[in-house]
Amino acid sequence: MKRKIFSSLLLVAFLCASMSMFVSCKDYEDDINANKDDITALQNQLADLQTTLSNELSSVRSEFNTQISDAKAQLQAAIDQKADQATVTALEARVATLEGDLAAKEAALNAKIDAVNEAVTGLDGRLESVEEALATITAMTGDFEELQKTVNDLKGRVEALESLDIATIAREAVEKDLEAQQKALDDFKQQIADADYQKQIDNLKDQIEALPTADDLKDLADKLEAYDIENIEKRVSAAEEAIAELKSSLSDYATVTSVEELKNALQKQIDDLNTTVNGISENVNTLTVFVDKLLNSIALVPDLYVDGIEAIEFQSLYYQPMVLNKGVLEKAPGQAVWCDNGLAEATYRLNPSAVPLENIDSENIEFVAATAETRGVLANSPVEFNGIKSYENGLMTVNLKKTDAYTNVNNVEGEAGKIYIVALKVPRYNSDKKSTTDVYSENSRLVQTNFTPVIARLNPNAEQHFNASDPMHHYSDSVTIYNSNVDNNELVAVELYYNEKHDLKEYLTGCYLNAASKHTQITKDELKKYGLALRFAIPSEPYKKAADNTTDQQQFASVTADGIISSKTPAGNTSNLASVGKEPIVRVMLCDTVNNKLVDARYMKIKWNQKTLEDVQLADHVSEEVLACGETTADLKWDWIIDEVYAKVQDEGLDQKTFEKIYSFNDIKIEKMSPAPINTFAAPKMINTENEQGDALAGKWVLTDDMIGYIPQTDKVKTFVAKITFVSGAPAQYPDLVMYWKFNIKLPEFPTIAGYNNTYWENNNYDFHYVYPVQYGTDAAKTMVEYNYPLEQAFAKTAKWGNADFFIKNMGECYSWDLQFAAEQSIEGYGVNGYTTNYEPCTQTVEYTSFNGYKLFKNSNEKALQINWTTTSNAGTPYVSWQGDHDAKINLYAAPHITANQGLLNELKQADDSKGIPQKTSDKKVYLNMWAKINSHNYVLVKKYAVCFVAPIRVNVTSNGHFEEGIAGSTESTVKTANLAKIVDFRGYTVAEKAGTSQFDKDADKLWKYYDVTEKKFDVSKAKFGFKVSGGSVVADGDLNYNEAMSASELSKLTSGGVNLSLSMSSDESEIVFKNNGGTDVTSTFNIFIPVTVKYAFGTITEYIKVPVYPRGQVK
Repeated sequence: MKRKIFSSLLLVAFLCASMSMFVSCKDYEDDINANKDDITALQNQLADLQTTLSNELSSVRSEFNTQISDAKAQLQAAIDQKADQATVTALEARVATLEGDLAAKEAALNAKIDAVNEAVTGLDGRLESVEEALATITAMTGDFEELQKTVNDLKGRVEALESLDIATIAREAVEKDLEAQQKALDDFKQQIADADYQKQIDNLKDQIEALPTADDLKDLADKLEAYDIENIEKRVSAAEEAIAELKSSLSDYATVTSVEELKNALQKQIDDLNTTVNGISENVNTLTVFVDKLLNSIALVPDLYVDGIEAIEFQSLYYQPMVLNKGVLEKAPGQAVWCDNGLAEATYRLNPSAVPLENIDSENIEFVAATAETRGVLANSPVEFNGIKSYENGLMTVNLKKTDAYTNVNNVEGEAGKIYIVALKVPRYNSDKKSTTDVYSENSRLVQTNFTPVIARLNPNAEQHFNASDPMHHYSDSVTIYNSNVDNNELVAVELYYNEKHDLKEYLTGCYLNAASKHTQITKDELKKYGLALRFAIPSEPYKKAADNTTDQQQFASVTADGIISSKTPAGNTSNLASVGKEPIVRVMLCDTVNNKLVDARYMKIKWNQKTLEDVQLADHVSEEVLACGETTADLKWDWIIDEVYAKVQDEGLDQKTFEKIYSFNDIKIEKMSPAPINTFAAPKMINTENEQGDALAGKWVLTDDMIGYIPQTDKVKTFVAKITFVSGAPAQYPDLVMYWKFNIKLPEFPTIAGYNNTYWENNNYDFHYVYPVQYGTDAAKTMVEYNYPLEQAFAKTAKWGNADFFIKNMGECYSWDLQFAAEQSIEGYGVNGYTTNYEPCTQTVEYTSFNGYKLFKNSNEKALQINWTTTSNAGTPYVSWQGDHDAKINLYAAPHITANQGLLNELKQADDSKGIPQKTSDKKVYLNMWAKINSHNYVLVKKYAVCFVAPIRVNVTSNGHFEEGIAGSTESTVKTANLAKIVDFRGYTVAEKAGTSQFDKDADKLWKYYDVTEKKFDVSKAKFGFKVSGGSVVADGDLNYNEAMSASELSKLTSGGVNLSLSMSSDESEIVFKNNGGTDVTSTFNIFIPVTVKYAFGTITEYIKVPVYPRGQVK
């Protein structure tokens, strides 16, 4: 029993120490609450800015709309008073300017409002994340409290036994380990406390106060979004997991019966805690490295492996001295030469790669070394750090230098086969920017290799400058090159201009075989470190290898010892044309300048050439013209030729006359370049004239409409390019001159609607208006109703087209216009067959040739509607398209008794005013496109809008008659059919077989014929009665409709025959008779719904007439 108590004592001691190691959840909660307050403050500032911007937008709109209205009123007044054109134009310009200014200001303010809205949305998301983190910490706090309570309970149980010796012994047994863990966790808490979390929040607060504008607030929101809420969540999660592990560990001690068992259990807990702490520490280290960009590790990027081990290579020069014996390279007598400069370099990869150079202490980088034999650290490293060569993209290349003890040793492995290994130690600055931590690379082996360099070719004109597979990689020996032919480009290493000096070293480098027997370049600069240099000479032995050539090629070149070569003649004249084509041989020698010995010798042949001048690129000549009618023309003036062409050659000493002799007009070459296909348009023409004044024409480019074709409306420009070459008559001295003539043809300002007649349109967006049937009694009315609606009346002729008034502005003299059904319609089953494609010029970039949308079809083959044109020259001709006539009239026509057009009608609703005019509806829309045709290749969609066909008539469902329940025999209840189902037309006039006397009834019979009403029929067999089942009873309900009401049989069945109602039609169909054939009276008023069908010129209307039935004696 005592052992259990003592064990519990030790457990409490452990838990108390462990609990103190964890970061308080309250610290996290305070930080997150502060963050939440910052976000809320931001939201409030953004809300204020939203209000300010919205108020400013409303104010701008109000101010500009007032000015626009006043300007339009002045414009209309000027038009009405027939003011002069200048006044009208000025007023039109003012209206357009005001509208443009309003649009610009609206766009600017809306952009600011959008930016603020986007910032608000981002802050909402951040606030939600912070609140979720706060909820997590709140829950975690409860776990802490529960665990603390458990610990306190255990602590109380053993409090009285703390003085026992065995408890002290047990504590001492684990005290050392607990102190170590306590320190590790305290360090972890300090790392969290020192993290830059609060610093980031403070920085954000400072930025909040300095950012009053919408753009600045958006930037701030972006920064807040970048704040790493996820790090908080990860740390909270780690703390939760640690709590869970501690809580779980309590159960491990429930069965402990001895101190030894307790010690073992505690040791296991300590080991587990060590693992947890190490994991947390690694995470904190990783986070710290990432945030502060602290160097975490370095690794060698090896160029060489020895026995599978990464190695740093020191190279020593080794060669057998050579001599030239009649041009042949031979070994010289004596010993080989060995030379070591004691230098090397190595490249290391940094982790993380973004570590800046200022985050490492580069002054104290050093190499540390050991021997593989003893594995002991050497007092003196065989190599030392010799500076940083390069530092970029996460790679650091450092210079190494052998130390004094090894400077004269040609084997870094040293004595007795020892292998030396080194590691690079890099001190990195810690977060405080003062203290440092040493970061070591892995050990790498030092190796010493020897190399023997030879002369190699460097070809700056080739894609691969150093190429071991090049046949002339090592140039040639003397025998081979002297046996090569002249004038056959045999073994010619490079062609050089005869009138220039050249540095042959540009074509030479060094080469050696590395450890893998691979040809490896060693540059001239690297050779110089070993005291090696290139020397040059012209061999004195004559070279004239050709059957018909006895000229010694060697007499046509001179070269300095440093490799500067120039041409000459045998007489010593330099830069003479006589050198052109000659192929002298040059001897190249690699010399040890320290020991005055020859390392290698090779021979290269050059060829003197005459310089072929490159074409001189002149500035582009760009012409910009608006697409014209018929032909569009661009001009090239002489002032451009003088400024851009003559000016280019004046530097060469040419005057204008000499220029024209060298660059003959007859030799000018013109090529069409684009757009493809180039055979579809004409090339520009140059003009030969003696008048070379600035404004005189030097060239002209004429393109017809067909050549230009379609101009994409997205870019609004099409560019034609021609290349013009002024061909030189003396190409050796003067190059060809090349210019590009770019002809940009722009679309004109698009035609747009000039004005609207507001009376016809249903809203200020001008997106739809109603189409009415031809009204009876008007001049346009025929014997039967039809639709023949003049569409142009919805637009106001407030612009000029030529000398005439028109409702489309920006119309050119060669333009035409049209109005057609849109290719895509919203009513299912209806479309236009005449279109070859659903072409919308504002969105397509391909040329369109023709389309025809004057008929609207149902199901592709039933004609429903038609657009009819009448013009001054084609009066009465249907659908004549593309009108150039501003007086053209365009009507939307629908004929009676055409089933296809009946699905387009919008039904009339019950009248809601004293005039009795039915209400219009607009559920069904037919879409029209108004076009402007610039030419046969370019069309502009001026306006797309909808029309709604108003149905000619409606049937009123409210009855003028009634029935009375309980009337039988000869006095049974009846209603005159003439009093039921009144028909009215779209203007509110009565349509009936007999005329009345009132203003709206007097022509009823004539309208009956005009609308061709052929049937008005009541179907009493399908009548329904206004009853429903409620609470188990059948009751009358005045709010029911036809579909909700009951049939007579349903009612009779539900009342067991007690209520047996019926309707019948009189023999002459003039009356409808109501009877209750059951034995039960109906004591509540109810409605009877009687179907009525009306057939007329534009289809069939079915309605349900609601006739009230009153209990006997209660008729109202």
